[in-house]
Amino acid sequence: MTKESKALINSILLIVLILFLSIPVTAEIDDFDEEFDWDEIDVFVEETISDFSYALLDDGTIEITKYNGKESKLEIPAVIDGYSVSSIGNYSFSQCNITAVTIPDSITKIGDSAFRWCDKLTSISIGGAISYLGDNPFYRCKSLYSISVSQTNKHYKVIDGSLVRIDEMCLVYYPLGLKSKEYSIPYGITTIGGGAFEGNEHLNSVIIPNSVIEIDDAAFKYCSELETITLSDRLVSIGANSFYGCSSLSTIVIPDSVETIENGAFAYCEKLNSVAIGTGVKTMETNPFVSCESLTRISVSPRHDYLAVIDGVLFCKQDKSMICCPEGLMLSDYSIPMGIITIRDKALFGCENIDSVTIPSSVKSIGSEAFVYNDVLKSVYISDGVTSIGDEAFYSCDGLIEITIPDSVSSVGVSAFAECKGLTRVTLGNGLTSIPGYMFFASSSIESISIPYGVKSIEEAAFCGCHGLISVTIPGSVENIGVGAFCRCTNLSNVDIPSEVTTIGEIAFAGCDSFTSVIIPEGVTSIGTGAFNSCEKLKTVTLPSSVIEIGDVVFDECPYLTNIIVEPDSYAEKYCAENLLPYSFSNSLDWLTN
Repeated sequence: MTKESKALINSILLIVLILFLSIPVTAEIDDFDEEFDWDEIDVFVEETISDFSYALLDDGTIEITKYNGKESKLEIPAVIDGYSVSSIGNYSFSQCNITAVTIPDSITKIGDSAFRWCDKLTSISIGGAISYLGDNPFYRCKSLYSISVSQTNKHYKVIDGSLVRIDEMCLVYYPLGLKSKEYSIPYGITTIGGGAFEGNEHLNSVIIPNSVIEIDDAAFKYCSELETITLSDRLVSIGANSFYGCSSLSTIVIPDSVETIENGAFAYCEKLNSVAIGTGVKTMETNPFVSCESLTRISVSPRHDYLAVIDGVLFCKQDKSMICCPEGLMLSDYSIPMGIITIRDKALFGCENIDSVTIPSSVKSIGSEAFVYNDVLKSVYISDGVTSIGDEAFYSCDGLIEITIPDSVSSVGVSAFAECKGLTRVTLGNGLTSIPGYMFFASSSIESISIPYGVKSIEEAAFCGCHGLISVTIPGSVENIGVGAFCRCTNLSNVDIPSEVTTIGEIAFAGCDSFTSVIIPEGVTSIGTGAFNSCEKLKTVTLPSSVIEIGDVVFDECPYLTNIIVEPDSYAEKYCAENLLPYSFSNSLDWLTN
């Protein structure tokens, strides 16, 4: 689930945080010192001398951890405060206003993202001792156009403007400040490194020579102007997110030599409309064409041993799984072919040209995010035979009106039907043993829910924010009502809690504005913090003698609460008395009839 989608419950959880922070610390310092073994701690000492903060390393040299100066043209010193400088730490020059940097021969290592977002940096001179570069040390240095390396360096050199690691002939970095529209990667390069061209806004065309056998993760990520890419005929592997967000790329031809296409390799290529996949591909896991909204055609040879295309949809022959339904494909009513066993993760991600889907009985598993963000999808028929539905499988399918989960389903992932704002009718199968966290979070049009017998737990925020929910049936098999399970169900006026329930979690019913009375049955032992907080119309509550734990602010912000019925000498009575809550005994009015 997205962070934004959890904002509702997080605002309520803030109550818990504030309360926690108000608790005084009572730990004894002496006991702590005795129990804690200070000898086990490695002390990381950082010093700040003039323009540099640094850390002393085990070998007696130092690592620069931060640049504090204001020089525009910077020569990093080989010695600081008598210590030899051997390393530039992760993020140490991040977002500095330097325009040029010279790295001395004493330095052997440049850490991850060391110079990231140095927008004004135009040139960098690398010394002869550098043997290690971390991930993306020059990340998003958009003005950098010149890199030079000492001729004495045995590990790196510059070829045609690009930084190359010699031992693997890996193109490590192509400067973003170079404004050429076309680039031919030098012949002899065997690997295009992770993030090598990431964020380039100038290149329209790249030619990859036949010496290249591997494209690493995110190599061309966010190359927004890249329109054409010619791949090597000896290329074996295309890494994860390697062309992610190349929004101008329209076609791609994957040569027969390619065996592996990793997750998200061509995701969010908005103009990509045609993909031809060679005969060599053996590994393709999660849909590599996620959110390619213009994609209408995927072509695969009928002789392919691993892949097949049926009605425009890409499948894997070996495990009989659906890999990708192109988002631009016009299908309307779609029936997945009988014989398919698995709908892979994100297989129908964002397919907004499909109104209805029929899932046959051969399918056993629906992957995570399989149908996510499909606003047009109105109906899904899930045949008896499906056993699992993955996390966020139907997340934010706002057009979905009705869903029936068959009895064969025993596992449903987190947020499987969250934020399906048009969903009104839900039927849950008898195979479920729990209602997972956020399952119907903010699916605000659901009116009634009948939880099947056999379910033992209603997990965190399962129905939180279901504003349209009027009726809930909880069976006697349920033992736990989790954190925020029904919070902000503003139209839910009553819930019969079965006696088998032992735990009501934090903010479980917080913000249920239509509650007027609540009866907690005998058997419940724990009521969590804020469980009924902000139930604005709540007037009466009955607490059983079985309760031995009640959290803080359980009934706060319940302005009409006038009576909590408890048993004499019970924990509930003590709780009410200590928290100045109005309470009475169950027999308090017997005198009127005597």
